[in-house]
Amino acid sequence: MNKKIVKNYIYNTLYQVLAIIAPLITAPYISRVLHTDGVGLYSYTYTITTVFVLFAGLGFGSYGQREIAYHQDDIHQRSVIFYEIMFFRAVLTVIISALFIVFSLHYRQYTCYLLPQVLIIFALIFEMSWYFQGLENFRIIVTRNAIVKLATILCTFIFVRTEADIDKYILLHALSPLLSNIIYCAVIPRYIEKVSFSQLHPLRHLKGSIEFFLPLVAVQIYSYLDKLMLGFYMTTTVENGYYEQARKITQIIVTLIISLNTVMMSRISNLYANDQKEQIRKYYEKTFSIILMMLLPICVGLIFVSDNFVLWFFGAEFQKVGSLLKACSLLIALMCIGNFVGVQFLSPTGLQNKMTMAYAIAAASNVVMNMLLIPRLYSMGSLIASIIAEAVSCFIQVGLLLKSEYKFPIPRSLWKYTVATAVMAGVIVLEQNSVQLTGVISTIVDVIFGGVVYMVVLVLLKEENLQDIKVAIMQKIPRRLR
Repeated sequence: MNKKIVKNYIYNTLYQVLAIIAPLITAPYISRVLHTDGVGLYSYTYTITTVFVLFAGLGFGSYGQREIAYHQDDIHQRSVIFYEIMFFRAVLTVIISALFIVFSLHYRQYTCYLLPQVLIIFALIFEMSWYFQGLENFRIIVTRNAIVKLATILCTFIFVRTEADIDKYILLHALSPLLSNIIYCAVIPRYIEKVSFSQLHPLRHLKGSIEFFLPLVAVQIYSYLDKLMLGFYMTTTVENGYYEQARKITQIIVTLIISLNTVMMSRISNLYANDQKEQIRKYYEKTFSIILMMLLPICVGLIFVSDNFVLWFFGAEFQKVGSLLKACSLLIALMCIGNFVGVQFLSPTGLQNKMTMAYAIAAASNVVMNMLLIPRLYSMGSLIASIIAEAVSCFIQVGLLLKSEYKFPIPRSLWKYTVATAVMAGVIVLEQNSVQLTGVISTIVDVIFGGVVYMVVLVLLKEENLQDIKVAIMQKIPRRLR
């Protein structure tokens, strides 16, 4: 695979992980300090804020990335696009921020928790990661994100000490994206040129951004409506706290697996603009095999480590999260496959309307299933509803790909991943039954032992991706040292 793609994949993986690593690192501490009610309160109010962020963003992130990728080699054209999108989104963000403040003042039960989070919306004025993603320059994104996220983690441990510090926790996480985005202002001048104001026509991007916005709305409905409906049906925020922690771990795992898709979107968009269909199909087959290679062992492994992991990571108070995480294995598989098709196929090729249809149908099924399942099964019901919604969306999108001229064969190494995963699962079961370990040591042993067994089996089966890595490494070693 292209060296630039590999480098950007590494950078983007770091970027995506760092974007959510702060709450993951602090989760054990926050779970014990804020307890289930505090975690649930933050989850509920942040979910409301995210709805406003969605409308302020209006799909400009993915749309802008694609448009910049189309014009990677034309600095003037991409500068024009940059200024147009930034101006449009700045105006929209100010309007949405004002509406959010009004809403917060009227929702008096949560006013003091909602108002500080207006900073999250306002931060969109300075958000420019889409521009660098379109240029396939992920190093800048990782650098600025790392600085702010590490500072956020440190401040969390310093300032959030008791359950009464929930307001400080909310403020810290509201300031984080704002400061992170402002850093872009120091580097962006090197990547754009001055453009006359008369050349700008921001409204020409309205149609394209809405085409990306509609599927975002649909997917966010069944991503966040679960929490909102849990808050509506439950008398306390405890179940929301369970659900929040399970989805937090799920998102970390999904991010690690689908990071390659974000990188490939810019490359596929550029190839599509240059009508290189055969190269696109080759990239599809290669990247999908890499995703499957990571997906199978992670989903199966999660089933075996969830219960013990939850006890030492979140505490006994969150024991129910273990059951939720096991069910999340299926959700992770569906999310990753659906994301592959949506990001690498539908978005670059201008089929956002088809993606909107898939997400809209999935969102409708999610609402119905939430209404039926949450009153009976609480947080588990909400999770089952999400799994059904993701399955609907995934099957529709995969069907569209299979009917297109970009259809590609099933990776030949699928059987190798299946065999290696089965051997790994068997070894983990034997290890857990023969060696009585508990706590963090047990999880570490399971992960390392299972991972080593999986990789060894793939090496013995001569898996193609590992063979490519071996060849690349050998080429870096001087002949006399081989």
